[in-house]
Amino acid sequence: MKLKFIHSSLFYKILFVLSLAVLIFISSVTYKHIKNLSSSTNSVIHSYKISLELEQLISYLKDAETGIRGYVITRDSTFLTPYNGSREKINNSFITLKKLTLDNKVQHDNLNMLYVLMNKKFDNFNYTLEHNVSFEYNHEKKFDKNFILGKVIMDSIRKQIDIMTSLEKNNLKIRNENYSYQTYLTPIFVITIIFLTLALMILSYIKI
Repeated sequence: MKLKFIHSSLFYKILFVLSLAVLIFISSVTYKHIKNLSSSTNSVIHSYKISLELEQLISYLKDAETGIRGYVITRDSTFLTPYNGSREKINNSFITLKKLTLDNKVQHDNLNMLYVLMNKKFDNFNYTLEHNVSFEYNHEKKFDKNFILGKVIMDSIRKQIDIMTSLEKNNLKIRNENYSYQTYLTPIFVITIIFLTLALMILSYIKI
């Protein structure tokens, strides 16, 4: 009888240890899965943030260019309002994009190239304002030359932003696929954990 009690007690201890080990294993796997899902979500959001910030940046530049053109045509300084605040807004966008691309050397290098082009564009703006280039100087070709240079720079900026946006679209596609895979696995994983836990509880109840 005593031997039977010892065996029974040992069995319960083994069962307890096994149950504890299974619960720890399930907890660790659950944590890892939730972490992967969270990482996938953050990656998707990260790509969207970069794409949106690039769109915002080119929007600021277009507003500035429209303002400069309006001023050149009308000589009305109120048209310069978008231009006057554009540099600060663009710099803030660059600060945000620099932080967002720290983990991606290719995009970080692309951003540096874009910054160089932006500086050239603002040099072009400043030349227009400082030298009073307007339609009055067409016979000296000053306006045409400056206008064409501005267009070339703007086209280069658009091309550079298209390159960065295209890369983010590819990244987003991969991240969306990973996110979809993680979200697909989540309900299956949760149901499996529930059944394993129930099975463990039922087994423990029957044995006890």
